[in-house]
Amino acid sequence: MERALATIGILPACVLAAIAGAAAAVTLVPDPAAMVPWCSESASPVRKVTGFGRVVIADLDKRYLTIGHDQIKSLKMPAMDMMFEVESRGLMEPLKPRDRIRFTIDRSDMMITDIVVVERAD
Repeated sequence: MERALATIGILPACVLAAIAGAAAAVTLVPDPAAMVPWCSESASPVRKVTGFGRVVIADLDKRYLTIGHDQIKSLKMPAMDMMFEVESRGLMEPLKPRDRIRFTIDRSDMMITDIVVVERAD
């Protein structure tokens, strides 16, 4: 019984040591946006960039457009499906899912400021 009590007495000390070690190993990132190259203003002096992709979802009420876009080299952004806010609802009104588009992004807020339909969906 004494051995069991001794083990219980040691256990919390071990747990506390492990927790303290894990907390010491955590590194805080001062600016998480700096870890994402396309959010960094310092990555390029160009304010607006162009991308190409296909419309996945267009939410007119919220002015959000989900695009399956190609790689955007100037932003160091790989090809992916991504949701963007659109500057005005009027830019989205002619869009249909699967339309191929060319779009312009303002780097300062990652908002789409221009959309041109390159190829209509079938």
